[in-house]
Amino acid sequence: MRANHHQFVAFAYVVREGSFSAAAVRLGVTQSAVTQHIAKLEKQVGSQLLVRGRDGISLTRTGQEFYGLADRMVALDSEISERLEGYEAMTLGHIKIIANAPLPALKAISRFRQAYPEVEIDFALYGWTAAINLLRERQADVGLITDPPHSDDWERVMVQKTNTRHTFCRRLRSPNVTF
Repeated sequence: MRANHHQFVAFAYVVREGSFSAAAVRLGVTQSAVTQHIAKLEKQVGSQLLVRGRDGISLTRTGQEFYGLADRMVALDSEISERLEGYEAMTLGHIKIIANAPLPALKAISRFRQAYPEVEIDFALYGWTAAINLLRERQADVGLITDPPHSDDWERVMVQKTNTRHTFCRRLRSPNVTF
């Protein structure tokens, strides 16, 4: 049996909060769940990690070694969650946009940049055939292509209509992203 993520998180929060009950409140679980996670982790490690006393908890030498790792894991977990939330909300991240016509692309990118200023945009112009191939090979997130071929893989959104039709083809799943 290998120690799991939840056991290390429970351990880190017990140390951070100073008690099993405070860790349980912080994690939104029962004290029993936290206690079980710590017991399983100590069993896996083969050594006691915490000394429980009237004044709270203290770390054993082995507990000190594992706490550094567990604390970094919790910090990394938080950073990953924040990054995912930021990407989902389009408040940060990056997007690769290709186009085969500069004018409609630059207008659309300008509107996107105003709506999502923290998203890094990698933009390049390609000929029609190269742009279509890059989209098919999934080497771009968005393609602003004049008269693209019909494909079930792409979502087609009209950007501009003149004598030639300009269509925005995207592979993004986020429905709130619009140009």
